[in-house]
Amino acid sequence: MKVSKAFWYRLGSLALILIIAVLMFIVGRGHTLYVDNKTFETPAGTFEALYRTDVYVSESSDEMQQLSARERSAFKFMGQTATLNIEYRTVKNGEKKQAVYKLRVPYGLDGIVINVPALLAGQGPDIYMYEFVSVSDVAPAADAETVVTDEFSVTDI
Repeated sequence: MKVSKAFWYRLGSLALILIIAVLMFIVGRGHTLYVDNKTFETPAGTFEALYRTDVYVSESSDEMQQLSARERSAFKFMGQTATLNIEYRTVKNGEKKQAVYKLRVPYGLDGIVINVPALLAGQGPDIYMYEFVSVSDVAPAADAETVVTDEFSVTDI
């Protein structure tokens, strides 16, 4: 059985595509990481916002972001892990503390929100990490008035 040259070219092309796919999976895709310094209420407790927080995501090309209480900032990065360098003060003129966290981003989440007060309190990822849902993605309230447009038809005239 003689194998043609075209078969080897096709096999080589398929192998190259598979290698590129594996490399892209390892490298990961781009993520938007939202870091907020807001008071966060959960069944596990209430986590009060910090006075001032300086956050730097080492895998991001963005600079350090300063967050006051009730603020949120966004970072863009590639890959499945992000290292957060956090410098924070709980009160004005208080002692500046520093913490470093290495976070693994779940595959199913697109826009990830990290709540800094819950993270610093030592809570698990199911508490401090959740998916960002924009206001336009939220369904309208069930008690909203529905507009009926088929009340009259052309044959009623």
